[in-house]
Amino acid sequence: MIDLTIFILKYSFLALIYLFLFWLLFLIAKDLRYSKTKTNNLQAWLKVESGPEFKRPRLLAIKKAITIGRDERNVLVLNDDSVSAFHARVYEEGGRYYIEDLSSTNGTLVDKHMAAEKVPLQPGSNIQIGRNHLIFQEK
Repeated sequence: MIDLTIFILKYSFLALIYLFLFWLLFLIAKDLRYSKTKTNNLQAWLKVESGPEFKRPRLLAIKKAITIGRDERNVLVLNDDSVSAFHARVYEEGGRYYIEDLSSTNGTLVDKHMAAEKVPLQPGSNIQIGRNHLIFQEK
């Protein structure tokens, strides 16, 4: 009787280990599928090409909208005296991306033109905010 109990316990424990391993593999596969679709949904981003505090280029994804400025509440914080607290906003509207100057002191340049109101962005658009150079990129 004890031999039968040990036999049942041993194989039950082994079955639990296999179930745990299959569950773990399922979760890993699900996570890999999710991360693949998440990066494929990346539609647009800003490449911070240069600036006083950037030693090398940096990419910043644009989901729906981002704000740029010196204040810590911005998505992209630029510690530059020539940048206003809330300097500009990049946002998606109707399937297109725009940049809007938020009444900054020194203005925002898009392809060497002052952005007085919302300006549509094209892939490769050069954005100058203070001493910071950004490039808009889109899939």
